[in-house]
Amino acid sequence: MNWASTHYFDEGSKHLFADRYKEARADLERAIQFNPKNLDAYNNLASTCQSLNDDDCAFRSYKKVLELDPNNWVTYSQLGGYYDFRNENEQAAKYYRKAIEVGEDRAVEAYNNLARIEILQGNYAEAIRLSTKAINISEKVIQKTKQPPEVPAAGYKNRGWAKLELQQYDQAIADLNKSSELGYMNADTYCLLTRAYEIKKDDVQADSNQEICLTSAYTSPEVYEWKMSIIRRFRRDQKNCQSLKIER
Repeated sequence: MNWASTHYFDEGSKHLFADRYKEARADLERAIQFNPKNLDAYNNLASTCQSLNDDDCAFRSYKKVLELDPNNWVTYSQLGGYYDFRNENEQAAKYYRKAIEVGEDRAVEAYNNLARIEILQGNYAEAIRLSTKAINISEKVIQKTKQPPEVPAAGYKNRGWAKLELQQYDQAIADLNKSSELGYMNADTYCLLTRAYEIKKDDVQADSNQEICLTSAYTSPEVYEWKMSIIRRFRRDQKNCQSLKIER
């Protein structure tokens, strides 16, 4: 083991997870200098460079990993995330599928991310298959390792979303509520629950989830549109109320 490389990798990773990207890059590059075959350092350097908007550095790092290890499923998954972030869904799906092909049950996050893309492309049955696979794999892992339940929560969210699009409203609500119960705090679950309860004409539950939808963090571009749709509707309702008052 190259202790210098390990040391700088550990330091760089700490900086990366603390969003100190310039410091992370410097340490991870030193880790690679001491050990040019440190795959984890290349992967973390690629993520760091993405955060610094240095695409050339990111791709060089990913390319180097795959030169050293063509079956590195983590890198394929990260490349999927790179394109996913840029809304290049076809490219993202290509790399998520490769991550699943190579990593099999280890690539749980790729299953979830690919499921989301399938929903956006209208392939709801395939999305349900992928998210169910992610749920089953991750729940087995959690039973063995006691890890936090974020991954199956994302799976339930995606499966609920696909069922909502298929107008399977009760099943969709069950999956989305399961996602919420597992502690999934991203806005998308609650925006989808808002929509489902509105369709079911359950105003109390719709209003409760709408508040969480509007105030929670999000990472997916479609969630921004969902939030804006609620805000536009709210403003429209306000204008209608004001117009009625004026007419009176």
